Amino acid sequence: MIRRAVYRFRMQIVAASMIGTLAWVVLVAMISGSGKQIFADTPPATDRLPPPPPTCVQYLFPPQGLSEEQSGTERSATLTIRTAPGLSYLVKLDNVAIGSPALLFFLEGGPPLEARVPLGQFKLKYAAGNHWCGDSDLFGDDIFFNEAAETLTVTRPAAGAARQTIELPLRSTGNFVARRITRSEFYSR
Repeated sequence: MIRRAVYRFRMQIVAASMIGTLAWVVLVAMISGSGKQIFADTPPATDRLPPPPPTCVQYLFPPQGLSEEQSGTERSATLTIRTAPGLSYLVKLDNVAIGSPALLFFLEGGPPLEARVPLGQFKLKYAAGNHWCGDSDLFGDDIFFNEAAETLTVTRPAAGAARQTIELPLRSTGNFVARRITRSEFYSR
């Protein structure tokens, strides 16, 4: 008898359970939404916001590592570049002595890059963003450019000495600090 009734009204039972579930979801959303409005002045639990939508035609990121080499000098030192997950970086080393770009690296946020670099003094510049728009647009409108305030001196490490390491993004205070630059300053020496 009960089985017949359940079989006969099975569609109504399914519909009623779906409506009940939907009502529960709406009620929970309303309660949590009103809680957010009450506490709107409190800062978010995380500083990371979702990346903005791309403002250009989006391409696949280039492979991590050396992207371009301008000088044919021997790369006899190792430079480690560490990045936090999230942004991707295009790092440029301009050779101070000869006044021209030396190396260009692409890094995805997260995994460190150990790169062979020539000895000398370099101006470190980088562009960072979330979406790759190609070689000419770089990261599109979703981009910022920075330059290290100090010259990066790369020397041959003594036996047992630590390798040079840089962490991006550079901070506005500390041992190796950065300053904002424009797109044209990034491309110039």
